[in-house]
Amino acid sequence: MGLVNTDDHDSVLEADGSRWLTAYEPDPDTGPVDSVVQHVTADGVVDFEWSSAAHADETMAPGDADYAHLNSIDVQPNGDVLVSFRHLSSVFLIASRAHDGHESGDVIWKLGGRDSSFRFP
Repeated sequence: MGLVNTDDHDSVLEADGSRWLTAYEPDPDTGPVDSVVQHVTADGVVDFEWSSAAHADETMAPGDADYAHLNSIDVQPNGDVLVSFRHLSSVFLIASRAHDGHESGDVIWKLGGRDSSFRFP
């Protein structure tokens, strides 16, 4: 999908000319604004896209459209993406390709938030 509302919170320009973009995209079906991460190759082909839509909190207050609020991304050496979310109070590690039993787009783990993958004493 072509992103309409790319955001200046963060982006990554790779040495090969590809780029990682972040965006806030209104969902016409559900109403909230989804946070989107997209990888675009140097020749303009979208080869990865992830949306926070599956993580929208069904109990969010009416009118609270910005439920996730993506702040920053960091591309890991293996291509996975760390994504921090202000309103989810968490950081997700997201698989950008299939590996180790995960499919592209899977959330490998979450740090913080309501359903953190980690417990602290």
